Amino acid sequence: MSTIERAASVQDGQPDPGIEARPEIAPSGRVPSLEARITTRRRPLGGRCEIDLEAMAARGFLVPGEGRNQLAQELRRIKRPLILNIRKSEALGNSVPSTPGAEYRAPNFIMVTSALPGEGKTYSSINLAISIAAEIDRSALLVDADVAKRDLSRHFDLGGYAGLTEALTNPTVHPDAYTLGTNIDRLELMSSGMREDNVDELFASNNMSRRLRALSRLDPSRIVIFDGPPLLVTTEAKVLAQYMAQIVLVIEAGKTPRDAVEHALRLLADQPSVSVVLNKTSRPIGNDYGYGYGYGYGYGTDSKAEPAR
Repeated sequence: MSTIERAASVQDGQPDPGIEARPEIAPSGRVPSLEARITTRRRPLGGRCEIDLEAMAARGFLVPGEGRNQLAQELRRIKRPLILNIRKSEALGNSVPSTPGAEYRAPNFIMVTSALPGEGKTYSSINLAISIAAEIDRSALLVDADVAKRDLSRHFDLGGYAGLTEALTNPTVHPDAYTLGTNIDRLELMSSGMREDNVDELFASNNMSRRLRALSRLDPSRIVIFDGPPLLVTTEAKVLAQYMAQIVLVIEAGKTPRDAVEHALRLLADQPSVSVVLNKTSRPIGNDYGYGYGYGYGYGTDSKAEPAR
């Protein structure tokens, strides 16, 4: 197949012929290891990131093998409704409720955002992705979609890797070729890629819709988590949200102003599902005090978003 034919195929939202789609896994089945799944690709991964698990644990992140600690339990309470919504969408034939004229919303796409910077959205997106990767029948791809700040890419030292911006601007290469394997099974990463001055326009382009649709369809068992920009300081987060089936809004306990939360929720009023997570809250755990997630609750498609209390 010629380069032009391949590009046309990708423009139509079909998988790049240079990469074979992974075999579809029934939601009730066990997802093979990352190494087993990538053998179905003709094109290799964009690279591999070795995550320092000891350093992650020391900084308060969830790491594999700590399934019974308080953080793991809190993340289970956060991820379980998100996965349930994906399963409901799968049962309905992968249709996601959306407003008339809205962009295609990928059933397996979740964006983690916040009203303002510094509320812990990157911390939350990393922990959520690691928790989802622990699922038996799911895998996770964590994408740095905050192209301006790149906190996720800096955390994993991904500055030298091509990533999201290249995946969106290169129509001859399937976006999945920019994913990076990790030493956490069933977890992949995608860096923010090269800095672009017109990120808002890039996210709003027709090409963005086609590229994300190709990414969402390649592996139905994979959940893609986007670490998005803050809602109130950029326009990119609102644009990116139109492709997402679910939004997780992170609020910092005792810091985020109420009017900022209300404004952020108004910006997400047309989203089919918005969940709110209170971060950095102290509460009694046994005889000690824990520091992590306080609670999470969601607004479904039939619910009205109200300010967090």
